[in-house]
Amino acid sequence: MGDSDKRRIKTAVRVFDIVETIREHQGATLTDISKALDIPKSTLHAYLSTLEELEYVDRTDDEYDLALRFFDLGSYTRNRVEMLPHAERVLKELAQECREVTWLAVEDRGEVLYVATEQHSQPAWTRMKVGMRQHMHCSAAGKAILAFLPDERVSDIIDQHGLSQNTERTITDQDELHEELSRVQEHGYAVNKQETAEGIHAIGAPVLVNGTVFGAVTVSGPANRLNVDTPREEIVRLVSGASDEIGLNIKHG
Repeated sequence: MGDSDKRRIKTAVRVFDIVETIREHQGATLTDISKALDIPKSTLHAYLSTLEELEYVDRTDDEYDLALRFFDLGSYTRNRVEMLPHAERVLKELAQECREVTWLAVEDRGEVLYVATEQHSQPAWTRMKVGMRQHMHCSAAGKAILAFLPDERVSDIIDQHGLSQNTERTITDQDELHEELSRVQEHGYAVNKQETAEGIHAIGAPVLVNGTVFGAVTVSGPANRLNVDTPREEIVRLVSGASDEIGLNIKHG
């Protein structure tokens, strides 16, 4: 047992397992949560009653859902992202110019975390939303960030999360990934060729300030509309321009 395992308090771990399970189910019954976590209903009921009393969980009939108290916590953590105030206008303009969905992403604990989005119109093809996470090796944002992280950090991320395969196009070989990251460094942008989900392409560029990568800007869309094998020069220029502008805003803001 490692030191981190020894320091864990089982009760705290169980509370957050319950919260995550409710979120994943988008509302869940006592039975749903009990089956998912293998917790006796009597024990689980005590946890849920406490969370409800503390106003972190709402109960409607036999279903539990996360309460709006989490909205305040989420707003607080979102405001800690340094790029956000420098990026919101730029992201909106990029969505209008590209006529696709745009995203702002950061690296958090070795994963891509999407912290903001703008869309020209309501897309029916994406289930992504702000707060979602993805593995870095298969997303345009992740590769754009990885390419400009120190080699030691890249190795740590691979060791921690591995190179899981989402689709048949996902890069799962370390040597191939490093070759891809070298191309990103050379060209200044990354692509996602249906590597996270079938039928979806993306183009991403890193946000750099004095050589340090703060995150990435991406444009994503259906593969039949957003060609990344021979990406439109205009799209690449717009994405790269947006990431450069955000970097300058941070530097001089």
